[in-house]
Amino acid sequence: MTNPTFPEFPDYDDVLTIPSGWFDNSWCNNACPSISRRFNEDSHICIWCDYKDPTKRGDGLGSPHRFIVTLEDGIGEEYRGHFYQLEDALLFANALSSQSVVEG
Repeated sequence: MTNPTFPEFPDYDDVLTIPSGWFDNSWCNNACPSISRRFNEDSHICIWCDYKDPTKRGDGLGSPHRFIVTLEDGIGEEYRGHFYQLEDALLFANALSSQSVVEG
């Protein structure tokens, strides 16, 4: 069965609403799905959406942090560190959806 939020992750154990201005950036080779939004001309913000069940999370240790927010370069290959590790990143994403970003 395909997950309606993240088709690249058919076994993903939750259905999330992707906020306005964000897009599914998931790739099946990643440990978990992600959503992205352009931040400026050279980078975008990525929210990694790990599994709801802590025992299925990428670290295999049941991390308490379901979501990790990173800043990536324009092609998504260089990670510039974690901004936040949190349990409800969609609140963060919705807040950013109302902010202006560089168009391009």
